[in-house]
Amino acid sequence: MLEQLIYTRCSPCRSLENGQVIRKEGLGFYSLSPGLVSDIPERIKLDRLIRKQNCSKTRTAGYVCSYSLLQLGGGNSALTYEVPRENTGEKRLNGNLIRTGNYIKQTLVGKIDDYPYKWFGSAVFDAHLHPQQDYYHDLDPKSEPPLLPQLPASVGDGYITDKMIDEFLSDGRKALFKQMLAFVCLQLSAPVGERRVLLIKDTPEHTELWVAAIERSLSKDIALKVSFDTNISGITGNNSNGELFYYVNNKTGAVCSYDSRINTLERLPYAMIAGIHPKDTMSANIRKTPISNYEIADTANMSFTADMSADAGRAYFAHAAEHDDYISEFCEAFLPYIPEGDGLTDIAGLFDAYALLMTDLCAANKSYNALCTALRLVLKNGAPGSVQLCRRLFETGLAGYGVYFTADEENGYALLSLYSSLADTLGEKGRITEKIADRYISLIDSLPGSSKALCRSWEVFGKTGSEELTKSVAYMLFDEQSVEKCIQAAPSLDAAAAKVLFDMLFAGRGADSQALLSDEGLCTLTVYLLCGCVADRERIAAGLRVLSQNDELFCFFAYYTARHLEGAGDRSRQEWIEALLELSGNDPEALCSRLCQSPDMGMELIEGILCVYAKGCGRFEDRLHKIFELSLARLGAADDTGLEFYRCCFELIEDMSLIPRMISKAMRAGIDEDMQRRIYIYLNKRLFVRKEPMTQELLSGLEAWSERLCISSLVLEKELFVNAIETVNSVTPALGAAERFIRIGFDMPQGYTKSVMFGAVCEAAGRFNDRRFYLYSMFLLDTELDEALKDTAFAFADTLIRENIKSKHLGSLLLELWAAFADEELTVPAYEPERVSQVRQIMKEAFEAALKNSYRSSMPDQVKKAAAPDEDKKALIKMLAGISGSKGGIKGIFRHK
Repeated sequence: MLEQLIYTRCSPCRSLENGQVIRKEGLGFYSLSPGLVSDIPERIKLDRLIRKQNCSKTRTAGYVCSYSLLQLGGGNSALTYEVPRENTGEKRLNGNLIRTGNYIKQTLVGKIDDYPYKWFGSAVFDAHLHPQQDYYHDLDPKSEPPLLPQLPASVGDGYITDKMIDEFLSDGRKALFKQMLAFVCLQLSAPVGERRVLLIKDTPEHTELWVAAIERSLSKDIALKVSFDTNISGITGNNSNGELFYYVNNKTGAVCSYDSRINTLERLPYAMIAGIHPKDTMSANIRKTPISNYEIADTANMSFTADMSADAGRAYFAHAAEHDDYISEFCEAFLPYIPEGDGLTDIAGLFDAYALLMTDLCAANKSYNALCTALRLVLKNGAPGSVQLCRRLFETGLAGYGVYFTADEENGYALLSLYSSLADTLGEKGRITEKIADRYISLIDSLPGSSKALCRSWEVFGKTGSEELTKSVAYMLFDEQSVEKCIQAAPSLDAAAAKVLFDMLFAGRGADSQALLSDEGLCTLTVYLLCGCVADRERIAAGLRVLSQNDELFCFFAYYTARHLEGAGDRSRQEWIEALLELSGNDPEALCSRLCQSPDMGMELIEGILCVYAKGCGRFEDRLHKIFELSLARLGAADDTGLEFYRCCFELIEDMSLIPRMISKAMRAGIDEDMQRRIYIYLNKRLFVRKEPMTQELLSGLEAWSERLCISSLVLEKELFVNAIETVNSVTPALGAAERFIRIGFDMPQGYTKSVMFGAVCEAAGRFNDRRFYLYSMFLLDTELDEALKDTAFAFADTLIRENIKSKHLGSLLLELWAAFADEELTVPAYEPERVSQVRQIMKEAFEAALKNSYRSSMPDQVKKAAAPDEDKKALIKMLAGISGSKGGIKGIFRHK
C-alpha cells in the first residue's frame, strides 16, 4: 500500500514529521496518511515535495500540471502530481478570499508495484478536484484535517496506453527516442553520483509520453530507478545544479541543495529525466557546454546533444522503438531476473541473447549455433542464481526445442546438455529424456504460445512423414492429459492452430463415431476446434465435410458447436449456421430434416437455421413456418422454443396484413404459454411504434391472443386510451382512462416519443392543461430506464411549450406544468410515493431544460397575468429569472428581436 501527502494552501495543516495538527494557515501539508514513512531526507522534504513550478497564467507557457518521481531510499519512491490553482475569487467559509498563487501537490509514497507512467491521469490523483474551500476548516476552531487513506501500490486507470505511445513515437520521433533510451541506459550503468540528466525540451504532456516510452522498455524495478520531473522551470546554465541536483555529506548524512565546495559532498540527481517547457522563457537560452551535467533533447528539431548513434543502432533500441512482443516479454519475463550490477551494464547485449532464447525460438532466422552461444552467455551471466529465470529459460527452451531437434542430434545434443544443466537446478532431469520422444506433446503443452511453431512443424512433418507414421504420431498425441491442455488453450487459439489440431485429431482418430462420441474430452476438444475455425469459411467447410461422412457425428457436432457459440456472440453462431447451410446447398428444409433425425438435437438450432436463412434472404417465407412446425413435432418444445423464430418473423414482415395470419399460426404452434407471452409482448412493442393504422383483423387477432394468454395488450390498450382522450372534452374522464392504462404497468418500447400515442398525449395534455394529467402523462410513458424517461419528459415539456409559445394561455400552461412536479400532494395510482417523487424531479429538470430551449422575455408577464395563487406565480417567475440569467450576453439580449 502507498501513503499519501497533500501540500497546498490550507488552514490548519499537519506536520510531516509526526502528523500532528499545526494551527496556522498558508502553504503547508494539508494532510497525510498515518503510516507515512518518516525517513525522507530533510532537503527533499523541504524542497522537492513542496517545490512550486514557476508557471502562472501570465507566463507564455501558462498553467502547467506535471508529474515527478523521486527516489527516497529503502526501495521507497515519491510519485507527485502538481496542479496550479487559478485565482477564482472564491471565498472561504469565514468570508475571507482565498489567496492567489495557490497550487496543490498530491504525493504517493512507498514501494510502487507498477510502472510510474501507469499513474499518469489516474483517478487516484483527485486532490485537485476538490474546491479550494475544502482545504480550509474555518467554522470549528478545533477541527482537524482528516488523515488520508492508504492507496493500492498498483493502478490500472492511467490515460497513457501502448497505442498512444506507439502513435506518438511513429510521428517522426523514433530516432530521437532510441538516442534518449540509449543515454538513460548508459546513465543507469554509472554510479548515481556520476550520472548526467536528460533534459527534454517539450511540453509536459509530451514529456509524459517520452517517459512512458522509456519506462516500458525496461523492467518495472529498473523503471522505478529512472526518476523524472515532467516540468522543471527556470533551469539555466548557472542554476542547473540547484534545480537538477542535491548534495549529500557522506560523513554526516546532511542534505543540501548547493555545492559548498567541500570535498565530502556527493552530487546526486533529483531526476534522471527532466522536462523543460519550450515556452519557458527562463530556460529558453539553456545550452550544452563541455562541463554541463546534462544533455538536451530538443524535440522541435529532433536533435540530441549527446552522440548515442553507436549504441542506438543496436537491436534492443530498435525493438524498443517498435515495442513489439520481443521487448514486452523481455521487460516482463527476462530482465527482472537478471541480477543488478554487472548484469545490467549491457542491457542491449542481454536482449540479443534473450531474443534467441525467450521469444519464438521457432523463427527461421535463429540459427542453431547462435542459440547455443546465447544460452551459454546467459548461463555465464548469473541466470542460474534465479530460480524463476531458470524456470523461464527451461520452459521456453523446451517449447521451441522441436525445431532444433535434428540439428541438435547432429551436434551430439550440445543444446540439450545446456538445458540439462538448467534441469538439474530445477529437478526436472526426467523431462529432458521425455523431450526427445515427445516434442509434439511439448508444443501442444505450450499452446497458445507455441501455435506458430506447431503449425510450421506439422506442415514439415506432413511433407516428410509417411501416412502411416503420421497417423501413429497423431494417435499418440491426444491422451487424457494433452486433450485437457488443448481444451484449456482452445479459447485463445487462432484459426491456423485450431486447424492443425483438428487435422491431428482426425489423422489419428479418423471419422470413427465411437472413438469420438465415447470420449467426453475428445468431444469437447472437437467442439472447441470447430469454434476456433468458425471465422474461416474454407477451413470450417473442410472440417464439416469430414464430419458429414457420418450422420451421427455431423448432427452431434452441429448442435453442440452451435450451443457453445451462443456465448461467443451472435456473429460467431451465425457464421457456424451459415457454414451448415452452405454444406447443405443452402436448403434449410434438407438441413433441418437431417438434423431432426438425431435424438440429441434441440429446437434452438432449428430456430437459428431458419432465422439466419430468412435474414439472409431479407424476407420471411411461408415454408419456413412449415419447417418449424414439422421440427417442433419431431423434437418437442423446450422452455424457450419459439422466441427467436417468431421475433425474426415479426421483424421481417413489413406487410401489416400478413401479421394476423402469423398470429394464428403462433397460437396453434404448441409452444409454451409463457414463451407465447414473451412473443406477444415483443409483437406489441413493434406494432406500438409503427405509424400505419391497425386493421380490424389485426386488432381482433391481438385481442383473441390476449384473452387466451390472459395478458393485457399494449397496442389494444393504446388504441382504447388514445380514442378515449381524443373524444372527451373534460379532464375527468381522461384522467380515468389514464389511470386504467397506468395500472396495467406497461414498459414502453424504445422510440415511443415518435409514436401516435405520444402525439395524442401531448395534444390532450395541452388541451386539458391539468397538473394531474401532466403528471399522469409521465407514468403513461414510463420505462424501466430513467435515462429514457428523462428524454421523454424533455420531449413532452418541449413539445407543449413550443406548440403553445404564441398562445395567450401560455402563462397558465406554464403554471400547471410547474405545479405537476411542485405540488407534493399529487399521487399516481399503483405507484409508491418515492417513485412519484423521483419522476417529479425528472419532470422538473426536463421543464427547466425545455424553458431554456424556448425562453422568451415575455414569459414572466404572462405568468403574472395567469389566474393562480401568488405563491405559485412567484416561484415560477423566480425559476424563469434564473433561466433568463443563464442565457446571458449579447446573444440573449437580441434573441427575440
